[in-house]
Amino acid sequence: MIKIKRAYYKDFTLGICSCFGFSFVSLELPDKANIRNISCIPKGLYKAKKRISPGKGYEVIEFIDVPGRTYIQAHYGNFTSQLLGCQLYGDGLKFINDDDIIDITNSEKTIKKVLSLLPDEFEIEIT
Repeated sequence: MIKIKRAYYKDFTLGICSCFGFSFVSLELPDKANIRNISCIPKGLYKAKKRISPGKGYEVIEFIDVPGRTYIQAHYGNFTSQLLGCQLYGDGLKFINDDDIIDITNSEKTIKKVLSLLPDEFEIEIT
């Protein structure tokens, strides 16, 4: 199971995450009432699975049951501009580009580590 405790900001949502003793951070879009492509994932307990993303070509985490939304993933990336309602995982936070929105670091390495800890199907709890 992945557990995510979040803090909400005007331009983004940050999470402190854990998975079988491994700690990491998440970055999402701000909370905009679960509006498709512009909002973070609502709080809740979700079923999830490992999947090769056809669009990305690599293994991602796919949320199975986000209300009113489909193909919600945790995938590689550093910036909120790379999100359409999904999550990014990383090992730290840093201002990388010039948009004054915090960015995430070492995303690919972090996702691979999280995936290595998980079974093929699992749950994600977001609080």
